Amino acid sequence: MIDIHCHILPCLDDGAQTLEDATAMARQAVRHGIATVVATPHYMDGIHWNEGPIVHRSVKQLKDILAAEEIPLQVLPGQEIRVFGSLMEELQEGKAIPITQSPYLLLELPSEQIPDKLDDLIYELQLRGMTAVIAHPERNRAFLRQPDRLLELVERGALCQLTARSILGSAGKGIETFSWQLCERNLIHFIASDAHDCGRRGFRLLEAYDAIRKRLGNEYCEYYITNAEHLVEGRVIDSLEPIRPARRFFSSLLFGRK
Repeated sequence: MIDIHCHILPCLDDGAQTLEDATAMARQAVRHGIATVVATPHYMDGIHWNEGPIVHRSVKQLKDILAAEEIPLQVLPGQEIRVFGSLMEELQEGKAIPITQSPYLLLELPSEQIPDKLDDLIYELQLRGMTAVIAHPERNRAFLRQPDRLLELVERGALCQLTARSILGSAGKGIETFSWQLCERNLIHFIASDAHDCGRRGFRLLEAYDAIRKRLGNEYCEYYITNAEHLVEGRVIDSLEPIRPARRFFSSLLFGRK
């Protein structure tokens, strides 16, 4: 399996805090059947400023350590980039970087709102031959209130990554229910761990895939797995036709209720 979103690089953000933490996370990932992870430290979230050269250097250091420890995990560079005004310029300068030299950029939105110019950003990225991947949209309260907005962004060419623990209920019943609905309406293209540690926010990717296989069928599970493979290879992602959400259902959800 490939995990396209995790915080395994040590001492860069709220993920692994030490080299020991990072190696422990790597061992856990391998035990859970993960062969490749994309290291996506936070960038421009108001706290963390992990520019491209820093990420590449940290990835190399971790790869050397994993090789010495004989931990069979491939680590690829990326960022979880908070949407901000000068993103296109910083992408040009190499401060903001795509996932492992692919045309895919992992974007994080504020938890309470959708940036006003997100549509324009998606279009500008497309003009450069790049595609926006929206991280964990199920945790965005604006999407919960207005699920049609997420569908519109997908129709404009954005892709979406769901977090494993969300679909497993660890983030609350409301988010769990919303997560399943997003999958059923073909608004999700990837499942990732967003792992930060070996505990509460550890790797639960295999568990999530098992749940998806049981509820939605093996076809959906293979779809997400294949898309992750295509992403790190820089290949075109096959997208299922999105289905417009039922307003009456989403309006009845209570966000975060357990």
